[in-house]
Amino acid sequence: MRVRLAEPGDLEKLVDMRAALWPEGTRDEHHRDAEAIVHGRPLSTMPLVVFVADDPKAGLRGFVEVGLRSHADGCDPIRPSAFIEGWWVEAGARGTGIGRALIQAAEDWGHAQGATEIGSDTWAENEASRRAHEALGFELVDTCANYKKSLVDLPAGEGAGVHYGHDLAEIHHRHFGMLARAGAKLLRERLQGVDPASGSILELGCGSGISGALLVAAGHRVEGVDISPAMLTIARRHAPGVQLRTGSAWTCELGEAQSRLAVTAFGEVLNYTAEESRPRPEALRSRCREIFECLRPGGLFVFDLSGPGRSGATGRRLGVWEHEDAIVYLEETEIDKEQRLTRDIHSFLRAGALHRRHREKHCLALHEAPVVESMLLDIGFEVERLDGYGDFSFGPGWAGFVARKA
Repeated sequence: MRVRLAEPGDLEKLVDMRAALWPEGTRDEHHRDAEAIVHGRPLSTMPLVVFVADDPKAGLRGFVEVGLRSHADGCDPIRPSAFIEGWWVEAGARGTGIGRALIQAAEDWGHAQGATEIGSDTWAENEASRRAHEALGFELVDTCANYKKSLVDLPAGEGAGVHYGHDLAEIHHRHFGMLARAGAKLLRERLQGVDPASGSILELGCGSGISGALLVAAGHRVEGVDISPAMLTIARRHAPGVQLRTGSAWTCELGEAQSRLAVTAFGEVLNYTAEESRPRPEALRSRCREIFECLRPGGLFVFDLSGPGRSGATGRRLGVWEHEDAIVYLEETEIDKEQRLTRDIHSFLRAGALHRRHREKHCLALHEAPVVESMLLDIGFEVERLDGYGDFSFGPGWAGFVARKA
């Protein structure tokens, strides 16, 4: 038996072993992650490798996934540490020294990377794993109980898991307001000649109030709804003329029948969904019908949606945006092709001489543009499909709509 770096030919067996260690993940997710690592393109910002224990007679018997972390609990915080991300040996081979050999390979690799310490973790109730760690010289440095509490009461499957916490909301307002400005400009142009007193504008997912402030400046009465308290805090400063309230774009009150001059959903608002859910075309159809009812004759529903291909031809998109006061790293992956995608967002906002790190995971249901257009026509809208809002062009798999109530 020898321990070596995993190779592309090990992929299927490696996926099997990962699934045994982390059964909560899907096979597609394990395949994506393992494939990236064995080809030297791990889905991380720091080095990450996998060692396998290869028995010439029995094949692969175990693996260890080890990488570098900027910090690890209990380790010296002033330098990167090696970290055991995953460690697994098949049941029939445990106690034979394979686990020890894998950890030795991980330690040697970490030392070669310049690390002076290596960290690991396991569940508190996993006695076998704890004993194995301690037998190999690991020292228990901490125990932790993790808690969470929802700040927004949302029905499952309709917006749950969408956050835009303080840091990401602030960065979005400062550096990613182009779409909101372009959408507001387009709507103002489409409403030229229409009496602002004839109806109000409702913004679903109003964000930090960028578009709302521009519409108010044009003389319109604007109401904004967003599920992010942090976004609304910024909007109250930036757009005091907008009537703001907390709520989900899926469940908030839309107003009385024929009371709205326009309804907007700029920035994939109606794509956002819960991580565990699948796209629900019937939910989108129902909401669009309700929007149709609240619009006055001639009223406009302006929005954009992402569909299959949003993450590019490979189904995976990486992006890094660097600004003087902030850095954003995004990893986007389409899951179950033509159904949904996830965005793993790491933001670093300057706080004095340092940066404060924040992470969020967003999940979007994907809807094909031709299907959405057909649905809007069935409801009774006149539909114009857009490839951007004015000078702001949409990327692959992303489409905009101006739906007019005849």
